[in-house]
Amino acid sequence: MSVVYGALSAEWDHFINLGLGNDLLPVVSDPNVSLSPRSTIKQIGKLPSRINSEGCVVGLTSWTNRKVSDSKIAYWKKDSRLGICIRTGNNLYVNMQKPLCVGLKNKQNLYAIDEKNKQK
Repeated sequence: MSVVYGALSAEWDHFINLGLGNDLLPVVSDPNVSLSPRSTIKQIGKLPSRINSEGCVVGLTSWTNRKVSDSKIAYWKKDSRLGICIRTGNNLYVNMQKPLCVGLKNKQNLYAIDEKNKQK
């Protein structure tokens, strides 16, 4: 049985169903993938990243304003080495105190609410 370090397809779908599809980005979560010697990333798992054609981790350029398409998400969610980054801003409030994602394998207690609908 192999270890899955990244997000499952159902986890990507969960965040898409919350309306966060435009703010989802990949992050290489597999510690067995080496950093590219040309990358400025110092540690995997912290910044939006991908695996290049050489099989190494590189950062995503212009990730703060990158357009995210359905086809990109479909491509990312096929790679079990990629986890999910949620780009905050755009009226997104993240409360790390209240569990919402109980069904997710890593149970990170992430609770996302649109800032306009934020409740006390």
